[in-house]
Order: sequence, then C-alpha cells, then structure tokens
Amino acid sequence: MGQKAGVAADPSADLDVVRNASPSLHAALALLVLLVATVLVVYKPRGRSRYGRHKQQDEQRTVSVEKESK
Repeated sequence: MGQKAGVAADPSADLDVVRNASPSLHAALALLVLLVATVLVVYKPRGRSRYGRHKQQDEQRTVSVEKESK
C-alpha cells in the first residue's frame, strides 16, 4: 500500500499504475450480495411451513379444549 501511495503522491508518475478496477468490482459485488439478501428476506413461499401448520393445529386444539371445558 505504501508503494502505491508514493506513486500517487508523485505528480510526474503515470496514474494508471495506481488506478485499479478492484474497488468498483467490490462495490458491485457488495450491491449484488445486498440484493440477494433483500430478496431472501422479502420472499415468502405460499402456505405455511411444517412448523407453522403444527403450531396452528396446537392452537386449534387448545381453543377447542377450552370451549369444551366451559
């Protein structure tokens, strides 16, 4: 990193040595990762999961038992 800083500080140096596509590439990949994460968070498959169906059945059983006991 120090060598690039020295080249960049030299006004007569060719700046093509210092310029690098890496920051642009990393920024584009970071945006892609954020986009994928957003899609995964927002996307919800239709219906309930196996866990959700089980919880719903348990709640229905609890409600029906409470109604029977009254």
